[in-house]
Amino acid sequence: MNNDLELSVTLNNDLPGHSFLVVNSGGHQHIFGKSEHPQAIVWTLAGNASNGEFCAPGDSVPGFAWPFDAPRSGIFSDLSKPASNKLRIVNHHTDRTTEGHWNYQLFARFGDHVYQTPWTTTNGSANTANPSIKNT
Repeated sequence: MNNDLELSVTLNNDLPGHSFLVVNSGGHQHIFGKSEHPQAIVWTLAGNASNGEFCAPGDSVPGFAWPFDAPRSGIFSDLSKPASNKLRIVNHHTDRTTEGHWNYQLFARFGDHVYQTPWTTTNGSANTANPSIKNT
């Protein structure tokens, strides 16, 4: 049984010269309840972004990053790039010790340009447009 959360990623290019990646049509917060089974999150470049390629996890500009306050070791694992247009990470949210709210960024290459999810800085993470994962 596939328990992966599949999220599409498109390219917003409404403002010439200022393109950026959009996760899940702007549904930026992904909430997970506790589970004894790990759940994977898979981001797929789709629609107008389908001709792009996620940057590899080990690149100087990685395909996925925790910009600050990374989760403690063991909550997330197995970051991989199973296809050029896909990134995957596994969420191990089993109990209270794995609760938290973390912002993330995605980076993808289109020709010789790298675009990312937008990043805003505010006094609280819950009300921003930053993509995030919340374990409740």
